[in-house]
Amino acid sequence: MSKDHFIRFRVAGWEKVHISKNAEKAHMTISEFVRAAAMDQDVTVVEGLDDLIRELRRQGNNLNQGWWTWNRSWRCTKGHGKR
Repeated sequence: MSKDHFIRFRVAGWEKVHISKNAEKAHMTISEFVRAAAMDQDVTVVEGLDDLIRELRRQGNNLNQGWWTWNRSWRCTKGHGKR
């Protein structure tokens, strides 16, 4: 969809800060956030989502390392590896 029309409006300084922070928390641009809110779409802000993603990546890395260790030891005990 082409977005070639502009809507400009004024806000107080604290309103701009509030909108900016909420847009950042929702991982949206200010334009995306305001459009979603104006069109009565749900805007979900999840606190701590970055921490959750970081922890899931760490657990995924640990699982991957465990798998590789198990796989190498299994191959070695079965005579398939070079060890």
